Amino acid sequence: MQILAPRPRAVPFLCLLLAVCAGLATVADAAPPRPITHEDVWLMKRMGGLVASPDGRWFVMAVTEPAYEDEQRRGDLWLVASDGAVPSRRLTSGRASESDPAFSPDSQRIAFTAKRDDDDAAQVYVLDLGGGEARRVTQWPGGARSPRFSPDGRTMYHTDTPTRIVHAYDYDAATGVPSRRRVFARWSGETERPDGA
Repeated sequence: MQILAPRPRAVPFLCLLLAVCAGLATVADAAPPRPITHEDVWLMKRMGGLVASPDGRWFVMAVTEPAYEDEQRRGDLWLVASDGAVPSRRLTSGRASESDPAFSPDSQRIAFTAKRDDDDAAQVYVLDLGGGEARRVTQWPGGARSPRFSPDGRTMYHTDTPTRIVHAYDYDAATGVPSRRRVFARWSGETERPDGA
């Protein structure tokens, strides 16, 4: 009989899956068994897709905490070590829901979208993984989605679905300040959406 070894790229994901399952098993041991209810399923935390850091050391994911009332719903970003060596940690915490995470090429920062207290629409924020608060880097009237960095980290992009435009900015990693906004791409078709929305 031939035993197949896991692919190298699958190992970090398998470690994460085993850690999550172990945590669920611990929680399951603590509570007496009972039937799962509709409310249990509805209020279950939901994990978004994993985004791997370019250096392969980390994953970031959005975890949504549903609620029956809109104002009680939350969505925060969590950082998970790909080797499972350190506990997962919540990167964001607040009433706003964060989504669309993207690592900088040096794996030191994460860009994401959120509609926070002073925002009329979702904007792009950048969080330094070394510590500190996330900084808003866009103030786009129609909202900004799907932030991404160029491979060299000197350009940041985001989409604006209502206008069907992808904007580009020069990005200074030292200051975290974008400058020189310009149109990178424009979609003209009625059914095309640059961010898939």
